[in-house]
Amino acid sequence: MVGMPCDSSVWGTCIGFARCDSSTQTCVALARAGEPCDDSQGTACLGMLVCRNGACVLPDPPPVCQ
Repeated sequence: MVGMPCDSSVWGTCIGFARCDSSTQTCVALARAGEPCDDSQGTACLGMLVCRNGACVLPDPPPVCQ
């Protein structure tokens, strides 16, 4: 749960919409669309969102066959 202590060396110690912050050992909420993120932190965005240029955005659409 967000705000609860966690162990960053163990995957899954936080609920699905949170990650374990290794510096504070606390569960923090994943960023939603349009919210800031840090590209160097890996997965910091909610669901299928990706961190691009410091903000969580939808990924590029797949190519369309003609």
